[in-house]
Parts: sequence; structure tokens; C-alpha cells
Amino acid sequence: MLDIPPFIHSPFTTKVEWEGFAALPVKEQVMHPAILSKLMGMTVVEASLRDQGKMGGMSGDIKFWDVVLSSGEHLALVLKTAGASPLRSAMGNAREAFFYNELAPALATASIPRCYYARGDMASGEVLLLMEMLGDAVPSGTFFGGAQPNNWSHRAQLDALCAGNPGPSEITSDAFKLYARMHGTYWKDGELLGKAWLRGTAWYAGNDEASWVRAQGQAQRAWAQLRDTITDGSSPIEWDAHLVACLDASFAKVDWRAYQASLAGKPFTLVHATPTRTTSCGHGSARRSPSST
Repeated sequence: MLDIPPFIHSPFTTKVEWEGFAALPVKEQVMHPAILSKLMGMTVVEASLRDQGKMGGMSGDIKFWDVVLSSGEHLALVLKTAGASPLRSAMGNAREAFFYNELAPALATASIPRCYYARGDMASGEVLLLMEMLGDAVPSGTFFGGAQPNNWSHRAQLDALCAGNPGPSEITSDAFKLYARMHGTYWKDGELLGKAWLRGTAWYAGNDEASWVRAQGQAQRAWAQLRDTITDGSSPIEWDAHLVACLDASFAKVDWRAYQASLAGKPFTLVHATPTRTTSCGHGSARRSPSST
């Protein structure tokens, strides 16, 4: 996922040094000061791993780094990597890199974090992202209490994370405003439909029924498994009966022809794949990129 320059064009003074660098894992190669300098367009003199863990997120490995520039300025960066896997390929996780390269520049008003380097491979699912760390930020889902499944692992931290921030109602309002800015930027923009890496573009054109059926089948199987735990009482959470009935009815109506008919005449835009946990809030946000139509 990182183009290694040949020794003659590399920043290294000896071939031994270059060979040592080439043997490193990609996530260490990219954080070498010489490579960082090239990727960021800034002179980096030092890069050190920060002792910090991520909150949530299952689509890749995330490391936090402190970087020192030749000017003395300190920057906090996030390195996100994901290796090749059939599941990541099927899910299209690599589209996040394409988003940052092709669509994010037009979304300055939507509070998108700066990305210094992004590369993804849709066929393998590999992705590598180097972006700014939003240090004074927490995921928006944090403000919805310990019953929120994504908060189960850090219930003890919730009071401290929420202190000094708005409540759930204001957070929700801010989230809708942020997404309105993003949606408005690409509202009915035909450019989106020409980007094959965006999820759904082929479906909007009436093509690739097979991949649509596979996607729906994956969701149907997941719901069936959850439904079994609800029925036998082993579910770790209590489900609202009306919500269960709605989901049952929704999955029972999955049909390609009905889906195609529903699209006729409807507007389209760029949307976020998983907005529930990642909209801006409080002092900021731990945001992932919007990734599908």
C-alpha cells in the first residue's frame, strides 16, 4: 500500500539503510520521518507512537502518532490500516481512501479531518490512511448513555467524556445540520454515479443485481441470527416488540424489482455509511469518512 522508491531515488544515504527500511512493515514505513516528509509536504524530524487506544470502530487498525516538524511544531496524527481480506473486499472498506482523495476536498464546511495520504485497493480490501487527529473530540454516540451498545466497553468513562458538552438533543440537532451540509454539496450530482467505487452506483443504474442480493442476504442472515437470540431469550439486550416487528416486515419485503421501482425519480446524494456514532459533537468528533451513495 506504499510505493517504496528505489534506492537511487530514496532519501537514504546508504543502501543498507534503504534495505532496512524496505524490510519494515508498511505501518512503520509510512511513519519514517523521511517518508512522512514526502507524504505531508513538510519536513518531519521525529515521529513517535502515542500510548493511546481508539474508541470503537471495527474496520481497521488505528495507531496514534506524535510528529515534530523542523519548525518545532507538534502534530498529532492517526494512522489507519487494514490488510487484505475477503470480508473487507466484500464490504468495500477501501472506498474510504477514495473518498478522501476524490470527494473530501469539496466538503470543507462539513468538518472533514485533513487527510495527508490515502490509498485503498477495492479488490483486496487493503487501505492505508494518514490523517489529522481530532484530539479534543469524542464520538457522538457517547452522549446517549450506557445503554447504547457502542458505549458498553467504556461506561465508566461516560460522565467524564460528556462533561462540559451539550446534551443528546443538541448533539442530534448539530448532527443533522452537519449532514445537511454534506448532502447539499453533492445533491443530485451526476459525478457520483460515475464513481464505480461508491456503493450503490451500479444499482442506481439498474445493474449488478447479484451484488445487491448478496448485500441484502448478508443483512438478512445477521437479523435471523439476532432473531433467534430474541426468541430463545439469550439476547444480551431487551428488544422493543414494535421494532422487532418492523425489522421482520422490512426484511420480508426485500426484492430487487421493488427496489428499482422505488428509485425512480428520487434524488440521490453522498451519504455516510455509519453516521450514528461519528457525527460532530461537543468539542469535535471522532469522524470516519462518508462512504456511499
